[in-house]
Amino acid sequence: MLGFVDSTSRRRTNGELVPPLKMRRFIGQDQDFFVNRVPQLEKYCNLTPTDKVLDVGCGCGSMAISLIQYSNFKGNYEGFDIVSEFIDWLQSNVTVRYPNFHFQHADVRNSGYNPNGKVVASNYQFPYENGVFDIVFLGSVFTHMLPSDLEHYLSEIAVY
Repeated sequence: MLGFVDSTSRRRTNGELVPPLKMRRFIGQDQDFFVNRVPQLEKYCNLTPTDKVLDVGCGCGSMAISLIQYSNFKGNYEGFDIVSEFIDWLQSNVTVRYPNFHFQHADVRNSGYNPNGKVVASNYQFPYENGVFDIVFLGSVFTHMLPSDLEHYLSEIAVY
């Protein structure tokens, strides 16, 4: 995904809603975490303040925190990730302050991020009803998947 960094996109450096450095580094997002992704959603997906957004592979919350801090977003946000530590941090630090932001752990097996996961990606069923999202966002998810898993995720996304 394209991004940019300017003086306004670094507001998160004051410590509010910034996950620990070890989390950001674990997924290679140390500096990239601070990129404001909202302009891309507005430009390419016509994001509105009341949209319902699904963030597949939400990581430690870069998109969610961008939506909170860089827009007047009042819609619903759902994010899931295979790293339970990320989800625990997001639930404890984001959802408690912003109840329209929800996060779920997806116990999907991945040799690098969740080697003991119970479900293979090609069998994982997204935990949401069909047709409920206006925007589905994935950042650096397909690059970590096998072709059959990728095809399955696309079929899950297609129902939204």
